[in-house]
Amino acid sequence: MIAALGTADFATAEVRGLHFGRPVIDGEPSGNHVAAAEIADWLDKHFALAPP
Repeated sequence: MIAALGTADFATAEVRGLHFGRPVIDGEPSGNHVAAAEIADWLDKHFALAPP
């Protein structure tokens, strides 16, 4: 599947969460929030915003 992306610039991450991103245990962050933070970090490293 990764080869189909057509790039060598990729990363993978494992996040804790149920199938649809809900927390495994009440009080934990949802898998959706953790995954979003991983994606935001990757984007920030690759596509820094111009200073205001």
